[in-house]
Amino acid sequence: MPKGETGGSSSAAASVSGQLPAPSRVIVYAHSWLPSQVDGVAVRMMAHVAELVGRGTEVWVVTPDFVDPDKPDAERKPLTKIEGVKEHIAMSSAWTPVYRKNMCMAFTIRNFLDILALVRRVKPDYVHGTVEASMQFWALACLLCDVPLICSFHTDITQIANRDAAFSFLGANLWGRLHTRAA
Repeated sequence: MPKGETGGSSSAAASVSGQLPAPSRVIVYAHSWLPSQVDGVAVRMMAHVAELVGRGTEVWVVTPDFVDPDKPDAERKPLTKIEGVKEHIAMSSAWTPVYRKNMCMAFTIRNFLDILALVRRVKPDYVHGTVEASMQFWALACLLCDVPLICSFHTDITQIANRDAAFSFLGANLWGRLHTRAA
């Protein structure tokens, strides 16, 4: 191949535009979503999904349903919809271990089987998930289906531990503060 030429048209176009080509199909898992769990993770992942859809990617979104497992009959808040998303699947929820102010996807066989079925049905180019307590389910489903998994961290655990006395299961006493320092 002559100097300066590339093999594929999409990589050549990406080089000229300065952008990578958009993936065709993506599953995005976010453990936070507006309005149920308001934080930087929700804002960032929702913007990420909107950008992917805007680039022509087919996107499936998976989030916790944010229903308190101790109050299963409580009123469910509708989750913010992003135009163009193929499907928004809400999985059963649990309180996040250790930091019990937020919810995450419950670590249940039903959730794992639903994830596995979704990955098999969609056949995404990759899965992008925010790291939380049930990430092992996504890793196993992607491994079984030979789908790349991208994990992202959006939380500075050290800052939370240093600022929030409720972070440690030992409480806000001296032992809890020492525990958060060790975290």
